[in-house]
Amino acid sequence: MKTSASSLARITTLAVAAMAGSPQLAFAVSVYGYPITIEQFGSGSAFHLGHVVTGMTDFSTLIAGGNYTAQCNHPATLPVQGERTLSSTNLGYGGNKLVVTIPESLPAVGNITGWNQVGPETELSCNYRWTAFAQEGGFSIGFGGITFPVGNGIARDGGTVDFMMYRGLTAAGGGGCGP
Repeated sequence: MKTSASSLARITTLAVAAMAGSPQLAFAVSVYGYPITIEQFGSGSAFHLGHVVTGMTDFSTLIAGGNYTAQCNHPATLPVQGERTLSSTNLGYGGNKLVVTIPESLPAVGNITGWNQVGPETELSCNYRWTAFAQEGGFSIGFGGITFPVGNGIARDGGTVDFMMYRGLTAAGGGGCGP
């Protein structure tokens, strides 16, 4: 059976077009987020916060990071926010994995602004909302007038951790005697 050059070009174009419309199983980006234990630290306005983001891809370039917002249910308190993003380039063969801690050092300690406006012996319901993302590098392939991207995927993760904070009798938020 003879195959002409134009037939071969058509078959190749159809194969490339079919690959462009199919899921990219060979190159996939993934992300996983893991919050630390979020809880009050001591008896005042301080609390532990933070999470770890792990991003992975088959491509050589990867950007990963995320953000957080911690807030309590009292009108005098303000949210505590932060974010961090890193990038990695692997010049060798194989995949790329990037681990990002948010904030940079864990466990981190945040303080609830407005804590002194909260009345004594008050229990606050608080939450830590976190996000994580990983974005891979990629490139474009063109053949026969058709161009499509390979890679450039993004994956996201996130969640909410509920925690309680307790304001004691004294101005510092601890126990003991108060007026």
